[in-house]
Amino acid sequence: PCEAGEIYALVEGRVLCAPPCTNSDSGCPAKPDGTFADPGCILDVPGPRDSSDKKMYCGLICTANSYCPSGGKCLKPTVGDATGEGSDGRIRDPLAHVSPQLIPDDTLSGVCTFKKKKGGGKKALAPQDLQLSLRFKL
Repeated sequence: PCEAGEIYALVEGRVLCAPPCTNSDSGCPAKPDGTFADPGCILDVPGPRDSSDKKMYCGLICTANSYCPSGGKCLKPTVGDATGEGSDGRIRDPLAHVSPQLIPDDTLSGVCTFKKKKGGGKKALAPQDLQLSLRFKL
């Protein structure tokens, strides 16, 4: 159950509650007590639209699971996965052709996510697909 104004979001098979934000970190709520991760405007809706007009959402920025609230996992972008190209051959993901040796895992930032609960009955809310914004990866 998310707070009013937040969406129930799915990022690579894991979930979180994400309030909308602008291109900066404005509108992101304060981080939960006992959490080292800082809030940031880092998520958007997957798709071909130009990133300048995509609706953005807040997430907790982490570099390790210990930064996240209890039960959370730090979900990081894939580095060196050359599938980041669009049909026109342009690179859509700036990390697609970067060697994982150049960006150590302990310095790569991600977003705190949670395991999706099974079940939920017929009235279970379907999560909205989100992804780490390309602006966050740059």
